[in-house]
Amino acid sequence: MDGCGAIIDKYVLVGVFIYFLRANFKIEEYSTRNFFIAVYVCHEIYEEVNALKFQIIKTCLGPCVMRSTCVRKFDEDRVNFLQRIDFHVLYDEEQCDLIFSKFPHVIWYRERSDKHSGVIFDENMICDSCCFPVASLLKILK
Repeated sequence: MDGCGAIIDKYVLVGVFIYFLRANFKIEEYSTRNFFIAVYVCHEIYEEVNALKFQIIKTCLGPCVMRSTCVRKFDEDRVNFLQRIDFHVLYDEEQCDLIFSKFPHVIWYRERSDKHSGVIFDENMICDSCCFPVASLLKILK
């Protein structure tokens, strides 16, 4: 689904790890739903592509995404998650590097494709590998 690492690269994964530590989750709270909520929060803070945030919700909720009650519940859970981490959503490269070095794992090699890196995205330009929007910095430079 995310072969280019557009939604989940090593920095989003380490963000999820940091958020889970900040939330002080019990073992049973390490769930798929909380994982996707944390991924969504990472995208709210550090990313700018709305299509990717919708894909996160869609992946988390499945067919239920078409029902407003499910989306409202996801949003309530997101707010509860933010409260749980005391709205402490920021993390920096130094923290990421520390975690990469203290907890070495192959997952930290998950890189985002260059097609999805950059600051300007055109949601009409779609990657033929993963079908997500691609960076379009060249259009700005012309």
